Amino acid sequence: LGPVTSDHWFVFVADHTKRQADEDNDTDRVLNIMMFDIDEDVAQKFYYDQYTPKLHADETDEEATRRISTEQTKQAGIDALVPGATIDPRAFEPCGYSMNAVLFH
Repeated sequence: LGPVTSDHWFVFVADHTKRQADEDNDTDRVLNIMMFDIDEDVAQKFYYDQYTPKLHADETDEEATRRISTEQTKQAGIDALVPGATIDPRAFEPCGYSMNAVLFH
């Protein structure tokens, strides 16, 4: 969204869920949130450089990204939006965040 030569967003949505004809069994929910003009203090929670880059020399880049992604989830309170769900978060450099959550009943 927006011109590629200045500030813009990439939005990806895919829904390949096979649903039964019975609408009562359709419990899938999708929530897409795009944030802009958010408070600077809140925005700082999504800046990669606000977190320790590596905890130790043996920590790989992927392990650090996984850890920072989880820290962002907790710092922003996103984990409280889907209590009990399995969350797969992803932090981006220099700033950005994405997550998927699955809640089994």
